[in-house]
Order: sequence, then structure tokens, then C-alpha cells
Amino acid sequence: MYMNFSSKYMKPALLATLLSALAGCGGTEELAKELDRTSNFTFVNALPYSADFHLQKRNIATDFSGLFDSSNRVYADLPKNEVSGVYAYKYKAINGMVNLGVRNSISKNDEEKAYVGLGNNEDLWVIAWDAAGDNKLTQVNRKRSDQSGKLNVRIFADGTYPVSVNGNNAAATSKGGITDFYSLDNCNSSLKVNNKAIDLCGGDYGRSYLLVVDANGKKVLVRE
Repeated sequence: MYMNFSSKYMKPALLATLLSALAGCGGTEELAKELDRTSNFTFVNALPYSADFHLQKRNIATDFSGLFDSSNRVYADLPKNEVSGVYAYKYKAINGMVNLGVRNSISKNDEEKAYVGLGNNEDLWVIAWDAAGDNKLTQVNRKRSDQSGKLNVRIFADGTYPVSVNGNNAAATSKGGITDFYSLDNCNSSLKVNNKAIDLCGGDYGRSYLLVVDANGKKVLVRE
């Protein structure tokens, strides 16, 4: 028996019913494979200090309790303006909610928490950023828009800033939001944010990037 569960999020009660039904006809192992999930998280530290990142299976009854226990720390002391490796999180479809947390790795203060519902094979940026002294966590789906001979960049910003692309005005950034991809001709002169030229020459033509900025310009440039 083959069953294709196309819904991104399935209610636990429905999944339990399906599991019970298939158990009676020998389909438990096949269903278990259908319910296996893996999602990838890459953490971006755009805070002004090194940070610890935490991830925990969410339990509605306990909310965020225990999130900042050491057992839930997935990256420690990530320097400011740096990016972690990929953290692969495995789970069952019925447990597709996770808590995310970030805090100052030295003081263990300045905590920020969020939760997210996962589908299958999610590939997420988790961006920790500063909003006038308050920590924020934002999740963005990773995606690529590679184009031969071009630098393709989308921008995540901590505020609303004017953008110029190849000498032409483009849509401004939004606070805590991400733009569409911009196709750039030149790595050191094609992009300005908040009237400041952004040096993208650390990137490679033909590839696409996430750019994190503040009012002063570039903080992080990382390949999508």
C-alpha cells in the first residue's frame, strides 16, 4: 500500500488515525517512512556580539520551558556577522513544531525566542538581528536564483532603506523583511543601500546570495 501525504502540515489526530488504520493491515512500516522528516537550519548572527543558538521540539503544554538548556544548544559562540554550518533536524510529521532561541553567549542574557512549523525538507535561514537594542529572530526560506555572469542578491534589512541597483532606484528594504533578488553587473559598484555602496566582491558571478544589512551597510554576505 502506498499513500502520498501531500499536506504540508497534518493534524496529529489525523496522523494518529491513519497510523492506527494502517497498523491493522500491515502498513505501519511504510507509513512510518512517510512520516519521517528532515529540515535544515543555517543560523546567521547579525547581532553586535557572539551568540548561542538553541533549537527544541515544541511542546504546547510547556511552551518555551527548557529551550535554553545546554542540551538544546545547537551552535555556541557564533561570532557576530558570521554564519553557522547547516544543522539537520530530524523529526516525525506529527512533531513538526520547533522552538528557536538566541542569546548573548557571554552574558547569557538578551534572550529572544520564536517558534516555527515545519513541512518536509525545509531549508531555512534563521537570522538573529538587532532592532534598536531588541533581539529579533526571523526565519527565511533559502532559495537560489543563479544567473550566468551576474551576482544575484536579495537583501534582509533591519530597517527601511533606499536601494539603488545598477544606477537605478529599486524598491526600498523593509524592517525585518527580505527583498526579491536583484541582478547585479558589477560586484563593487552596482548596489547601494541607504546611499552606501555595498562591496560584493567576496562573492562569485553566476551565483546568488543573501545579504544582511543595517544602516551602515553590509553585515553578512552568504551564498544561498
